[in-house]
Order: sequence, then C-alpha cells, then structure tokens
Amino acid sequence: AEYMGKVHKGTGRARSEIPRHPDYPGTLFDPNDEVTVEAMRYWFAFADFYQWPHIILFDSWEDLAHKMRTTDYAAVSAAMLEFAARKHDRATEAWLDILDALVARRHND
Repeated sequence: AEYMGKVHKGTGRARSEIPRHPDYPGTLFDPNDEVTVEAMRYWFAFADFYQWPHIILFDSWEDLAHKMRTTDYAAVSAAMLEFAARKHDRATEAWLDILDALVARRHND
C-alpha cells in the first residue's frame, strides 16, 4: 500500500541509486523504480508472495469484498503454515547437502 501511494503521489524513486553495469543488457524496468506502475507490475510478478500457494488475490474491490466474506482464513493459514514448513525442510536439507559436500571435498584435498 505504501508503494502504491508513492506511485499515485509520484514521491517514490524512479531508478536505482547505483547505475547498472555497462555490460549488462538489463531488463525493461529498473527493479527500484517505485514510481512507474508498469515497472512495479513487472517486478511484483517475481515476488514470492505472488508465487506461493494459498495467497488470496483479488481482481476488483467487489471480488475482494466477496473473498473477505467467504474465505476460510483458518484453513488458508493452516495450508500456508504447512507449505512454509515443507519449504523450510527442503531448504535445510539442501544446505546440509551442500555443507556435507564441502566438508567431504575439504577432506579429499
């Protein structure tokens, strides 16, 4: 909400403080553009809160009102917690595998 207020008021930054590397072809939009609606929409598509399951999105104020009246928030919360726990476990296993491989490599050197 704060970012969208900056978009509507034009008070946000329109670019990063540090320029991109001259060899980087880049993307269409600066990731720190807080002013351009198109830039924000482009980068928000990569945000985890749009990618994870059980996130409730709405298409209009009427859709929001309907979802607020009909959503089983306890069920959504439980599903989110279950997903987060599985994601945490997978990340922990992956890092343990990486660390084990590094230790094994160190012993073989």
